Amino acid sequence: PFIVLFWILVGVGFQSWAQPCPEEGVNESLYGEDAWNGYIYDGLNSFGSNFLGTKNEATEFNETFATGLTDGNCPLTLTTFSVRFKNRQTFACGLHTFTITSNNIARLSIDGGNTFLINITSGTGTASVHLTGGIYELVLEYVHNTGSPQISFDFDLDVGDYEGQVSGDQVICNNPADPVAFTSLSPARFCSGNPASYQWEVSYNGGAYTNIVGATGAAYDPPAGLAAGNYLYRRRATDGVTTITSNDISVIVEIPEGDQTSFGTTSWLAYAYEGADNYTSGSYLGYFEEGALSFTEDFDAVAINGCDLPTEGFSVRFKRQEVIATCGGYDITMEVQGGGARLFIDGALVIDGYTSVSTPTSYSANILLTAGLHQYILEYYNDTGDNHLEINFSTTGVTGGGGVIGADQVACGAPFDPVVFTNIKDAEFCSGTISYQWQTAASASGPWTDISGAESVTYDPGPLGAGTYYYRRAATVGVTTVHSNVVRVDVLEPAGDQVSYVP
Repeated sequence: PFIVLFWILVGVGFQSWAQPCPEEGVNESLYGEDAWNGYIYDGLNSFGSNFLGTKNEATEFNETFATGLTDGNCPLTLTTFSVRFKNRQTFACGLHTFTITSNNIARLSIDGGNTFLINITSGTGTASVHLTGGIYELVLEYVHNTGSPQISFDFDLDVGDYEGQVSGDQVICNNPADPVAFTSLSPARFCSGNPASYQWEVSYNGGAYTNIVGATGAAYDPPAGLAAGNYLYRRRATDGVTTITSNDISVIVEIPEGDQTSFGTTSWLAYAYEGADNYTSGSYLGYFEEGALSFTEDFDAVAINGCDLPTEGFSVRFKRQEVIATCGGYDITMEVQGGGARLFIDGALVIDGYTSVSTPTSYSANILLTAGLHQYILEYYNDTGDNHLEINFSTTGVTGGGGVIGADQVACGAPFDPVVFTNIKDAEFCSGTISYQWQTAASASGPWTDISGAESVTYDPGPLGAGTYYYRRAATVGVTTVHSNVVRVDVLEPAGDQVSYVP
């Protein structure tokens, strides 16, 4: 009898301490008071059905569900479950920044679930909102589907009125300068609950802020035609009692100077443009000067009258005119890196190095300049790597110039019949009748051999076998001979017999 009574008492004890699952008597509509009431459900997005139990939290918390149990000791299925946390929270007036972090789907509402400030599939989500203060019904929903469960909530508070945020920082390089309209990222909010009235203000070149007539909206579109300088704009807001101001918007106006057409008389006028091989007026940045006729420029420290020069992807057109006192010959050399360059004299192309090169590459021409006015246009563009342009003019002491011929050619397959070598710029002498003689060599430095019968201003070499060939044109008046630039022809022969196998 004693043993039977013992087991009866044990059984009664088990029944009195066993917790029914799911938890009973729970009102799932209740909010916590400045704390979270958490309601756990079995399955995905199953809020309102398959209720398991509770999981209550402090206002700021990080929950990993490590115990695998509800607060009432009911087991969770940690692979798939859902939790709805509810908190009737008292907030002071101010800007609140809410943050939730989760490894699965989560979302946050501060109006009882009518709308959601944050909605994420995983990771961290934040939202900032100015609250006038009072009691707010927070709902935080978490849906777990994969990995280790985790959900956290916290917030930061900046107490007081909120000035709002505006945007529109910009640098303008144009004439006339027409700023893009400023936008309102968020309105000003007051703890009084009264609506904000706005007035935009501007400061020019560090001066005092002044009201902008008629600018009383949440956003503002400045008029076109701003003068060059530094502008700061801000939005002032008032509720009739308190006045607050937004963040500053910076507008830097740079007006490109120069007419893009004039030639320098004692210097090169260098007109700069945004974009490689681009000389359109819409991309014009302004100008700078190079004093000497011969110069070297790497473009790292040029001071443009107008807008800043990009470090890469730009074009510059140099223009200069010179009065030559005495007819004579000139050697012109040009070295280019990071793009291409070409030189025109009196409208004729004298040096063509306009194919982009990434390593320093030299070009040259021997020309005659007669006494009188001559106009030079030197164009350079950068499209890759280091910028470098060097040009040198030197007198030869000879009263003639060899002119310019064209052009280099490459062929794959012999025999190859090159295109006729053309006359780009005539050989010239200060006086006398010119006779021509074309020459060829196995290297650019010679030795040179006269080509029999090739005595015209142009030359057609005829079919060539595989190899590399160099040509130039000699021009003679009396006992004086000058030479053109050198052109190169490469005739390449494809290797292989197309049938053999690699052993």
